[in-house]
Amino acid sequence: MNIETKHDIGNTVYFIKTVSIPTIYQCNMCLGEGIIYRKDNSGIECPKCHGNKTYSDSGSIKEVVKKGIIDHIEINIDNKCNLEHKIEIDICYYIENDDIESEYVKYDEIYEDKLYDTYEEAEKHIKKICAGYTS
Repeated sequence: MNIETKHDIGNTVYFIKTVSIPTIYQCNMCLGEGIIYRKDNSGIECPKCHGNKTYSDSGSIKEVVKKGIIDHIEINIDNKCNLEHKIEIDICYYIENDDIESEYVKYDEIYEDKLYDTYEEAEKHIKKICAGYTS
């Protein structure tokens, strides 16, 4: 069986990834100093920000365009026994994930219909998704 793929190993592609963007705040307990002063003017590390002077919350979820190179491709064939004798093929592309610092290589698994040839195509799809959102 010969299966044609939209992209090949080694191709540069663009895809949409959902990321969490934390919101950074100045610590309101130590007023951004990292230290809380006692009555005798001695200081202790702020228990809220742990001396970092800021803290963050989970922030917001955002769709961003990522760029990557296809490392390998997995093809899943589902031969359904039905009246149409239809064979379903799912093509999954594995793109090396450079966001995660680890001694092991991690991959983003992206299906063929979620890959784009250009940044502009992917960005256009994000705008289409976000057009349905209201704030």
